[in-house]
Amino acid sequence: MDLVEFIGVIKKWIWLVVAVVVVVTGYTAFVALRTSPSYSADATIIVGLSEISSSSILGISIVQNGERISSTYAELVSTSPVLERAIAKAGLDWPVTRLQPLVSTETTKTTPSIKIIVIDSDESRVKLLANSVSEAFVEYIKETGTNSALKAQEDTIRQLNDVNQELADMGAAPSANTAIVMALQVRRDTILNEYESLLNQQAHAGDLRIIDSANIVTRAGISARQKIIISFVISLAAGIVLAFIAEAVRKSFQKTPVEQV
Repeated sequence: MDLVEFIGVIKKWIWLVVAVVVVVTGYTAFVALRTSPSYSADATIIVGLSEISSSSILGISIVQNGERISSTYAELVSTSPVLERAIAKAGLDWPVTRLQPLVSTETTKTTPSIKIIVIDSDESRVKLLANSVSEAFVEYIKETGTNSALKAQEDTIRQLNDVNQELADMGAAPSANTAIVMALQVRRDTILNEYESLLNQQAHAGDLRIIDSANIVTRAGISARQKIIISFVISLAAGIVLAFIAEAVRKSFQKTPVEQV
């Protein structure tokens, strides 16, 4: 098809092209202009990186577990206890279900950090929400995380003492079963691993802090103008395609009996 034929088809079906553009672009403009714009604000929390050489039993550093722990913590940001605290901090009378879909998190592999992102239609409120959620999260982790870690450590130390006592008793026996001794040693190593993990978790909870509060509010998504422009381009292309389809259908119905045979 040459350019002249192309233009001829467009001229013949220009009404169809215009109709598609007007309907699609008009509807998009109507919806876009009636939809409130969304705004985004975020705060960054870092998970502590300090080495705890005095409590290191197996030589495993906190840095090695930073990514794993930050990913685990990120899952807790949108839980009800955290969001309830955040709502109270923000001074809002909201149910948790209203704030929950507005909050999301991002983690990176390079640093053990959590970015808490809030998207809301109120430009003046979104920054308040992001800071409230991040502050509530840090408080929650420090309170519940440290307390639960301490309790778990006590239980683990109790298990470790029991195993050490059994090993001592087996060592004092003249005919100690080698298989049982080996099994107890493996059990002791497992408990030591668990204890090291608990120490890491407690240390991270203590070092958890906000390093970048939500100070900047940005426009989330694309603007109404951009939506209208995109809609216009797409509908124009769709209208042209429909014009050629309509022309092809018209020609097929105009075939003579000889041509059809």
